[in-house]
Amino acid sequence: MDSLWSKSVGALKDVASIGIAKINSPMDYIDIAVIKATEHNDIPPKEEHILTALAATESINLSLGYLRDVVEKRLEGTENWMVAVKTLALIHRLMMDGRNSIFGEIEEMQPYSSLAKKMARTFNFNYRSSPLDVDCSRWVRRYSSYLSQRLYCNISFEYDILSKKNTRRTKKLKVEHIFGGLPSLQLVLCCLLDCFPRENRVGMNSLIQHTLVLLVKEAQIIYGIINYYIHRLADADILK
Repeated sequence: MDSLWSKSVGALKDVASIGIAKINSPMDYIDIAVIKATEHNDIPPKEEHILTALAATESINLSLGYLRDVVEKRLEGTENWMVAVKTLALIHRLMMDGRNSIFGEIEEMQPYSSLAKKMARTFNFNYRSSPLDVDCSRWVRRYSSYLSQRLYCNISFEYDILSKKNTRRTKKLKVEHIFGGLPSLQLVLCCLLDCFPRENRVGMNSLIQHTLVLLVKEAQIIYGIINYYIHRLADADILK
């Protein structure tokens, strides 16, 4: 009953937030896309809302900064694990498929950007309405830890090493840079593996399963890069 009540209240909050955005927001389409992609339910978000958010990363202008602020407020303002998961998943998609990083330029970014700080706060996320909520809150903390470590890995390499658009750059990386960044990349893989649910009721949830698809895709990429770099190091003159 508490869960049903919480979802009903959450749905009303979403409707109210969309109404406010339509009246007050200079870029209401971004607000609405983020709200609809992170609604108070455990139904996976529609791709059309994700694509609207991704479109805001096409150029480094006001829309990119505005998107970052909206996502930041959504993550900071929620105590609901479903909204937290969806917001983290949205950040994940923006990291994976965004044309420009919502964190700013990796080369110039401080260890913690504003949005990264908001992500770090979910390390202590704890929603206790039901036993399922407790287990899912634990999973939120693991997922947030993975995304944060993924960001730090990018800082170590000074670019997003997991992005498909950087594949050529990744393969041409110098041996000394591989030495410096490989431990961080291995830690990313460890954090990712820690995300796979230990509790059946968490793994059976459709929203968690939707997010796990993103993790599986990146697990393949991370493993491939680590394997490639280990072979590079084994063949390098510095090890002979």
